[in-house]
Amino acid sequence: MKKIKYIIIILFLILNSDLYSDYPGKNWLMYKTPEEAGWSSNKLKDANKLYNQMNASAVMVIYNGNILLSYGDVNRRFLIHSIRKSIISALYGIYVDEGKIDINNTLEKLNIGDNDSLTETESQAKISDLLKARSGIYIPAASEIESMKKNRPARGSHNPGEYWYYNNWDFNALGSILEKETGRSVFIDFENHLAEPLQMEDFRLSDGFYNYEVHCSKYPAYLFKMSARDLARFGLLYLMDGKWNGKQIISESWIKESIQPYTEMKSSANFTGYGYLWWLSKPFHQLGAYCASGLGGQFIYIIPKSNLVFVFRANTYQDKFVSDSTRIKFMELVIKSKTGKPKSNPKLKQLSVSKPLSEKFKLKQTDLKGLEGKYLFKIINDTAFAEIKLNRNELFLKNNTFGNIRLLPQTKNKFIMEDVLWNLEFVPNKSNKMYSIIISYKEGKKIIKLIGKPIK
Repeated sequence: MKKIKYIIIILFLILNSDLYSDYPGKNWLMYKTPEEAGWSSNKLKDANKLYNQMNASAVMVIYNGNILLSYGDVNRRFLIHSIRKSIISALYGIYVDEGKIDINNTLEKLNIGDNDSLTETESQAKISDLLKARSGIYIPAASEIESMKKNRPARGSHNPGEYWYYNNWDFNALGSILEKETGRSVFIDFENHLAEPLQMEDFRLSDGFYNYEVHCSKYPAYLFKMSARDLARFGLLYLMDGKWNGKQIISESWIKESIQPYTEMKSSANFTGYGYLWWLSKPFHQLGAYCASGLGGQFIYIIPKSNLVFVFRANTYQDKFVSDSTRIKFMELVIKSKTGKPKSNPKLKQLSVSKPLSEKFKLKQTDLKGLEGKYLFKIINDTAFAEIKLNRNELFLKNNTFGNIRLLPQTKNKFIMEDVLWNLEFVPNKSNKMYSIIISYKEGKKIIKLIGKPIK
């Protein structure tokens, strides 16, 4: 009888109290007050003020597996840019742990070339060299920014393994090698091995896309859109040494190997070194900090000795960037606001997020089908292509910059571009057969309009 009584009491406590865990379940939980986690609300006021000056789209701070602080649109999907590289490192770790990939294999053994044939020396580069950005292969690659092109070393100037260069050719080739060795796309692998076991709330397979620039390389950049709260789960996985709710997703040994300083960066203000597609952070280095970094101030910081994960997001759809100085200052203010240990059974609440946009107008499949087409935009001195495509009764705008953007009908011909939150309008010609599209968005007080002409 006593045993049954204890079971009933335990069940009652579980059902009638906040369940504390080192991991989020289906939904993130947040400390009801910072004091529950051992932080001072009063001391955090300066961090709160700084967030409002940071130009960030979202920021999250995770402590002991629950949310300490949350700001902005944490459920909105933004481009993660080069954080993709730390994700590919994680996927390699999973297959290395399973014995399915040997990172000591050379490109020659893997039969990896490119539009310009690799030299005999270049072909001796190993997968491990690419993971360290030390391939010695200096040829054009997809999704290179101008500084990458400008600073690329002369071809043949360094042997594999000799010299570090932040090289999109290495990163893109790693994605294609992974797909060749596994027979699956990077995005399906990410969904199966990370998004699903980590119970990511926002990621969809359509949020991964390729940027092909076949004129310079046959290897595309593999790009992602993700939310802050999903990136926080990825960061927490690394903080917990690759374990998630009792299951070892990535081995602890791979994570330790990934954050070794294979390259030291004595002159950098932000980093002390580079591992397997992870950066070792100079700020908070004494706390074991390392990070994944992307264009515009996208960051996941893992700080093992403080049991913290920081996630910073920037809306690069509209060229909004988070500066290094405000990001680091914010982290300093948060860390200094800790006053003691968390309560043994802290009170938690559900994370509050912005309500997702929905369709306000239902269109028939035949109407949606009639809106498909290809469009050309003239933007200042450049041009951009976009395609409107129907997929599973939903309309998407596809292009190499933003990937697959779902179009949510508000009227028969007016849509909102999900994630980007821009307006898109179809304008028929005089015969009501061919459409132009007008994309509009706010930039400060100014309305920017982009006109896309149909391509027959």
